[in-house]
Amino acid sequence: MAADVAGGKSASQKFEEEAPRWEETGEMQECGSDAYALTVLRCWIHSEGAQADGVSERLERYHEAAQERLEEQLGPDWYDDFLRTRASCSICGTGFRLENLGMCTHCEALVGYCHQFDGGLAPNGNLKCPKCKDGETVG
Repeated sequence: MAADVAGGKSASQKFEEEAPRWEETGEMQECGSDAYALTVLRCWIHSEGAQADGVSERLERYHEAAQERLEEQLGPDWYDDFLRTRASCSICGTGFRLENLGMCTHCEALVGYCHQFDGGLAPNGNLKCPKCKDGETVG
């Protein structure tokens, strides 16, 4: 797994810490209780950086359980509906559909094509967030 990034934990460490808390308590953590946070997790799990870091079976189970929970709460089309919403780049304000914005794993910044490469690369190969410089931009 990737080492700590400046100022905090890597995305891998952040997500992997949620899964055991869920397993121990049965309570959904951040990614299991919020459409935005689950979308970030979903995008990160399918990213090249996650493949480089490795994704535990426990995190895969947590992700699946979180998806099932949000489908029960918001309906089976919640993900597609969520991605169709309009938002804007956190750096310059240019408007996009959410499906065309990268999402930071740490600070909730939304990053448009206009700034996707401004943060450089994280140790695992994902793009770093140009706003907080700690998180990875996925999506």
